[in-house]
Amino acid sequence: MDIAPAYAGADGLVIRALANAGVDGLVAAGLGSGSSAPPYMAALKEVSDGGLPVVIATHTGTGRVVQTRRFTEDGYIVADNLTPKKARILLMLALTVTKDPAEIQRMMLTY
Repeated sequence: MDIAPAYAGADGLVIRALANAGVDGLVAAGLGSGSSAPPYMAALKEVSDGGLPVVIATHTGTGRVVQTRRFTEDGYIVADNLTPKKARILLMLALTVTKDPAEIQRMMLTY
């Protein structure tokens, strides 16, 4: 379980490296509403399509990441108002009881 930070010019190298290292899940610490540079987002889509649970959070300090159509279609779980560190802990706990993305999403929105 790890956190992949987003920043201007992020290219997805860290995301692919973490996935190749065999992490059980990934929290993307995005910019603003959770998004980032296109190469970073493309890497997230690749690993999500490969079955890795991906939670989208923001590292702006405050604010929410909401379920957009794009995030839902790409298979992401949104952290809602959780910081990346809190989302990581909740994802770790969630994966001990379920692999169902809908149930993990429910947990992110509830806790």
